[in-house]
Amino acid sequence: ASLSFGQEKVLAMAEALRSEGMPCDVLGLEPGWQTHAYPCSHVWHPKFPDPAQMIERLDGMHFRANLWTHAFVHPTSPVYEDLYEHSGDHEVLGGLAPDLVDPSAQRILGEHYLREHIDIRVSGYKLDECDNSDYNGIHWMFPESSQFPSGVDGEVMHSLYGVKFQEMILELFRRRGRRTYSSVRSSYALAAPLPFVLYSDLYNHRQFIRGVVNMGFSGLLWTPEVRDASSEVDLVRRMQAVVLSPQALVNAWYINNPPWKQWRRAENNRDEFLPADSR
Repeated sequence: ASLSFGQEKVLAMAEALRSEGMPCDVLGLEPGWQTHAYPCSHVWHPKFPDPAQMIERLDGMHFRANLWTHAFVHPTSPVYEDLYEHSGDHEVLGGLAPDLVDPSAQRILGEHYLREHIDIRVSGYKLDECDNSDYNGIHWMFPESSQFPSGVDGEVMHSLYGVKFQEMILELFRRRGRRTYSSVRSSYALAAPLPFVLYSDLYNHRQFIRGVVNMGFSGLLWTPEVRDASSEVDLVRRMQAVVLSPQALVNAWYINNPPWKQWRRAENNRDEFLPADSR
């Protein structure tokens, strides 16, 4: 869902998808569901006054709810004080970097996720910013020189952060006797059996095709994503690639309507749609 969406817009989108007969199983909420992101408060925004009711209504339409999140903790978060002594010695984006190797840090953050998300039937997460931002020049990770209470340094933690985040989330669902099929930005060796799909938003379609092919040979769960496109043909090709991956992910975080209604970003956000016979 777009960053501008609140509870009613999410439900309206769900109803529209069902009325149009679009095959869709999961609706994901991007950072706007939280009161603060980058770093995260992990708290529902007032735009979502009754998330439990929203998820119940989505379930009635046969949708599952997925939440975007990352592990870094904003000072306004209710878990900030408890996590302070269980975090690295460098802030990330002005927030804590919990030591996800430390069982205490996993317990504190995990109990909050159980209470606020999983126990109201959130079905999975999109675990973002657990990679090291190697390719786009924007740094959202702790430095290699960081030290964590578990004794792990920043260089090693860069490799472990994604997989430890996955293990924490998976254990929460297992405690409730439920399964999840989630997304993650970074993983590590021997993590392929985990029910988390690596996703890429770098958006070079040629690289996406190579990624889908290599994923097919390696057994790795990996998917590109679809946002907008340079043409109608480009949109079709991107949709074809993503449906051949383990998770057909349309990430509409910066557009207000599905890309098949309008592949141009500016026009999409002005609700200027393509002719119906072209879709």
